[in-house]
Amino acid sequence: MMMPMSTSLPYIGSATENLTLSNPSCNNDSCKAFYDAHQLSQKLTSYAKQFDYGHYVTWFYLACIGCLTVVYLWRRWNQYLFHRGCSWMQMQPQPFPWCIKQRLVSVWRFFAYRRCSGWISSRFGLPSLGILAFMALAILYCLLLTFWQRPYYRNHRGYGSPPLAVRTGLMAVALTPLLFLLSGKANLVTMLTGIGHEKLNIFHRWVGWICFLLSVAHTIPFIVAPLKDGGYKALHKQFYTPGGLEYTGTPTLAILFGILVFSIPWFRHRAYEVFYHTHFWMAATYLGLMFWHCDNNGDSWDYLWASLAIWLATAAARAFWFNQTTSILAPRWLVGSSVTAKTYPDNMTSLQIVAPAGFHWRPGQHVFVRIPKLNLLDNHPFTIANADKLDGNDNDQQNLSLYIRSYAGFTRRLRHYLQSTPDAHLEAGLDGPYGGHHRDLSVEFDEIVLIAGGGGISAVLPWLDFVIAKYRHQRRMQVRSIRVYWSVKQTDSISWISDVLLRLRLYELMSFVRFEVHVTRNEAVLAEKEKEEPVLPQQKDNGETDQESIAEQYPTKDVDLGLDICTGRIDFASVCSSHDLAPGSRMVIIGCGPEGLKVDLSNAVAAAQMRVLRGEVAEIALWTETFGW
Repeated sequence: MMMPMSTSLPYIGSATENLTLSNPSCNNDSCKAFYDAHQLSQKLTSYAKQFDYGHYVTWFYLACIGCLTVVYLWRRWNQYLFHRGCSWMQMQPQPFPWCIKQRLVSVWRFFAYRRCSGWISSRFGLPSLGILAFMALAILYCLLLTFWQRPYYRNHRGYGSPPLAVRTGLMAVALTPLLFLLSGKANLVTMLTGIGHEKLNIFHRWVGWICFLLSVAHTIPFIVAPLKDGGYKALHKQFYTPGGLEYTGTPTLAILFGILVFSIPWFRHRAYEVFYHTHFWMAATYLGLMFWHCDNNGDSWDYLWASLAIWLATAAARAFWFNQTTSILAPRWLVGSSVTAKTYPDNMTSLQIVAPAGFHWRPGQHVFVRIPKLNLLDNHPFTIANADKLDGNDNDQQNLSLYIRSYAGFTRRLRHYLQSTPDAHLEAGLDGPYGGHHRDLSVEFDEIVLIAGGGGISAVLPWLDFVIAKYRHQRRMQVRSIRVYWSVKQTDSISWISDVLLRLRLYELMSFVRFEVHVTRNEAVLAEKEKEEPVLPQQKDNGETDQESIAEQYPTKDVDLGLDICTGRIDFASVCSSHDLAPGSRMVIIGCGPEGLKVDLSNAVAAAQMRVLRGEVAEIALWTETFGW
């Protein structure tokens, strides 16, 4: 982002003042012809005016945040009316304007929910078509700002920096505050729009690439202009003059490119800890180099000071509010929470962490967990797999349930440590909660469908736990039934949630909640599993717990538990269309799992919007939890 200022100076006479522009010696403002041409070039395309393009970019993303804020406030207002029982959403039949609104929303969802499939989508983490459309609009806006005004170059490098280079540089600098704004776990955008940081992460990455492309567009004119005027020798001099803006811009661009490469999902998923630690230091280096490079030209440092202020404010909020070991509300600092751990088949580990006093969370939220005994610096996000208590004093003790699938790095070390030291006492520092859904789905939808793949069950269990708690305590709810579809590789995985299934049976909720487990391995494997030890605790007639094998009834329906065991993958189209919902009913589908599962589910729900357009149901909404972001 190199932005050398214009070298325009008052004309002063010299021995070269009467030379023509065609004379090689007429190459600075001491030559009257050069001076006049310089002034004309600046008059036609002012250097100072190029700084306005940074303002245009800033206004654009502030307007986008403002629109999302208005939508969020409108939704919150409707939720308030809904909870008071006076919203149109509760009226049967629905009034005409509301029906039109629902159909317009379904048309948008028919397009916006869809996702591209294939290896390119999975490797690069392509989002839904709705997000792609929004980012395409942002890219188009930046392209128009970049190439609308002509000329792109000046007739001579001595007349000033190429206008194309200056404005793209300022546009890239103007995006820097947004990059830091979207990167924080505790950030202002989440407060204003209700969108969790894990959902904003995709915008953070795309803004980074837009910033990089603008930086490349900013760099190219500074290569072309000296080559045009003086060849390779002039280019070499321009870029290797210590302290020059071209000299300081080269490492800045290289650092930005390195940040983006390490942020590609394929790399990030395979080396999360390397990404996590290098990302912070590379970002700090990038911001420092930007101060050095911009050299306080125009208002360039204003964007950088804003970026630094945002970063420090985010860090302070996270350290003194969300971090439970250093929070201003913590009774004692630097004291962790006690951890009880248990290992399960298929590389699954369960952690029960004592929640700090006053710690509350919503379904779908996650925490960052630090276990100093394993690594003082590691800090990993995990979804809270149970619901907060509906009632109770802040001093009442409760546990956070976390399900952790062992892959590499921290998760593998944790499992190995627990297996080698079963009686070890662990303490964990909690940072959170973050993310989640701001809507109470239990009072806005008639049916909730929970879909999980493998370890993604941890993201849907809190919704199940939350709705069951409201059902048992006879709290006001709209939901009439819950269906859970869980795809696992082997039946042993059912043991992960055996306590949840037992609790459902004890509370006699099987008419309200139905489970369907899809085992993706072949029937020969299922038959072999029938001979193995039981995976689900059941009760004898006297009420005592007995380890009766659920496998004895595979693959038939377990009437007592309401658990259907099926082979093969989940048919998402059938899930979206097979439920007998009355006209005016609403269904929400919550999914979490591998990328392929989310892609197929999103496309199925997009296709199911036709049911809304035909008037069969009022709404079919989708919420996918970010899995492994």
